[in-house]
Amino acid sequence: MDTPLIAKDHAELRLGDSFCLEVWHDNGFTRETVTLIAGIINDAAIDAYSYGHCWSLALALHGLTGWPLVFLGRPVCDPDSKFPHFLAGDVCGCQLWHLVVMADDGRILDIQGLTLPVNLEETLSRQGLRTFPATTEMLRAMVSSPTAVAQNLPAARIFATAIVSQAAI
Repeated sequence: MDTPLIAKDHAELRLGDSFCLEVWHDNGFTRETVTLIAGIINDAAIDAYSYGHCWSLALALHGLTGWPLVFLGRPVCDPDSKFPHFLAGDVCGCQLWHLVVMADDGRILDIQGLTLPVNLEETLSRQGLRTFPATTEMLRAMVSSPTAVAQNLPAARIFATAIVSQAAI
């Protein structure tokens, strides 16, 4: 039997079920399908929820922790970027790279767990990045398909529960 795509029977996913997700590399221009096991954080899960599905995981983590959603991204718009350009307030879509949740003390939570850089803004700045508080307008612009969000959230919730448990939050 083939491993189901997330779009099929997504609501029935349970811890330990196998399913597939499409992962986007190179700002969405290289796609690859990876097989995941719901709730098992391995290289495939880190790849999937770091490249293309961070938004569903961040929404699930936000639901469990109540921590605010924060984008990590470029400080300015890159007019040469192949990433879609749209504006959400004064922020261009090409600036927004990764969606996470952030604790009050500055810790970031995503598929790689709970991290606490010595100085987040300084660390990001060295990488040419910064944080952006996620606004409703940004989230609506980034998530062009509400159906995709609904399809990915059941799996993301299983991973979010495992992440929160491992981080002892």
